[in-house]
Amino acid sequence: RFEQPPQQLQLQFIHPLDSGRDFALALRAIGGGDYVSLPGAALPDTALTGHWYVELSESDGDWRLRNELRLGGDPQPGERHFTLTSQQAEQ
Repeated sequence: RFEQPPQQLQLQFIHPLDSGRDFALALRAIGGGDYVSLPGAALPDTALTGHWYVELSESDGDWRLRNELRLGGDPQPGERHFTLTSQQAEQ
């Protein structure tokens, strides 16, 4: 748990087989533990489907979280957002 949440985070999407599909988003805090991508963020033109690694890190590189995603299905036309949530592990 942070005393002060980071003001900026880096979110990387890493494709396990095609590094040409990798991309990163800079995120800024908007309060309440929520973050949004910075204006002008370039999202891929194709749907995010299949197997991906995602890595979330603080801009100064003190820590990082990495996990795998398996995304499927077709997004609705014009849908270009997603939500990441965290949950505290049970003790």
